[in-house]
Amino acid sequence: VFSLTFPRVSSISRRLSRRRIWYLDIICINDLANHE
Repeated sequence: VFSLTFPRVSSISRRLSRRRIWYLDIICINDLANHE
C-alpha cells in the first residue's frame, strides 16, 4: 500500500507547496499506521 500511496503523494506534492506535502505525508502515514 505504501508503494502505491507514495507516488500519489509525490504527484500531489508537485502541485501543492512543499509545506502542504508535509501535511499530506503525515496524514497518510498516520492513516496507514492506524489501519495497521
